[in-house]
Amino acid sequence: MPKLSVVAHELGGSGPLLLLLHANGFHGRIFLPMVPLLSKHFRCVALDLPGHGQAPAPTGPISEADLVAAVQDYVEREGVRGAFCMGHSLGGTLAALLEWERPGTFRSMFLFEPVLRPHLHMAPPASPPPPPPPPPPHAQQQQQQQSGSVEAGSGGGGGGAGAAAAGAVQSPLARLARKRQAFFPSVEAAVAALGAKPPFSAFSPLALHAYLACGGLRPVQPEPGQAAGGTGGSAAAAAAAAGGSSSSGGSSSGGVTLACAPESEARVFDALALPPWRPWGDMGGARCCGSSSSRSDSGSSCGGSSKGAAPGAASASACCSCSGSSSSSSSSSSGGAWCGRCCRVAVAVGRAVAGGLHSALPVFGAALAEQVPGAQLIRFPALGHLGPMEDPAAVAAVALHFFQTGGAPATAAAAAAAATAGTPAPASRL
Repeated sequence: MPKLSVVAHELGGSGPLLLLLHANGFHGRIFLPMVPLLSKHFRCVALDLPGHGQAPAPTGPISEADLVAAVQDYVEREGVRGAFCMGHSLGGTLAALLEWERPGTFRSMFLFEPVLRPHLHMAPPASPPPPPPPPPPHAQQQQQQQSGSVEAGSGGGGGGAGAAAAGAVQSPLARLARKRQAFFPSVEAAVAALGAKPPFSAFSPLALHAYLACGGLRPVQPEPGQAAGGTGGSAAAAAAAAGGSSSSGGSSSGGVTLACAPESEARVFDALALPPWRPWGDMGGARCCGSSSSRSDSGSSCGGSSKGAAPGAASASACCSCSGSSSSSSSSSSGGAWCGRCCRVAVAVGRAVAGGLHSALPVFGAALAEQVPGAQLIRFPALGHLGPMEDPAAVAAVALHFFQTGGAPATAAAAAAAATAGTPAPASRL
């Protein structure tokens, strides 16, 4: 299988580099609603991770090492050192693993519910039940048409062979991803279908627009000899929205499909079916401050009442002059004063949920913040796992506050007020 790769998007701004890494199933420009605020302080670069947006899809099963290597190839090619990073879910996972493999890549990381396990010994996920027998050929063909599978080699389609090749342990999320509707007859149909149901129905309008119009859809060309229907204009719009064009110049189309094909999304879920673990006690401030940093374990709550003092910020800065992106920042990716060793870490988590496929992540995140010396735990009790898309303005304001101060604000509203003083901020909801 060819080596995985990423595609970088310059989103604007100047100053230290802020690398934006998205969640599984999305794309780099999902962060666009945050850019008006963050670009005042950073040069914002978002990556399309492998199989997402414009990045080539994997052609077979992948591993966490494959995904990390794709991002590492980019940062080494660009000479990235001492950058800032915001990583969401999959993006936060890869940021943490990359910083572990290549210390000094980041000076500060804001990780929203990364898929990482805090402890070495954990029970592996339960093996899935045996698959049902395959349907008759004519029924299978009809099912593929309804699920929007695209031509072989594009990384899209349903689950049969790809699911079997993914290994003995298949993530429950992977099984759901392989059932996802991928094909829509037009952009309008995609907007109507996706925007009306979870998780997209909880997105802010700006985030939903960024997902659909800026990389979430791509055109599907009709089979050779098939007459072009009435969806040519819609597919041309999808091609333009995805930042590319069709092989035939957008003159004809067979509808639109998700840029991240169900099989690509599922392969990522399978790769992280058992969340990665590292000796987190040797990461972050431990490189500079040691593991004896005094800290509070209660965390800070944004969007609700404060749960206690912000942990870790004072101890993480006691031994060096590392600072955020404030007045000492330069135009290089290394920013201002930085010891070159420590990496400040904030682990942000959404509301606790009693069940569901993401129920463990807030618990894992809180425990992870306990493992990383000097780490900051930030809670968003009003948001779910996809909080950066539910309220991008609030999450961006809190992340900026952390990057600048090393701590968390008492509330998200306080962070937003401080970050946008004198300057209107983009509304997180229209």
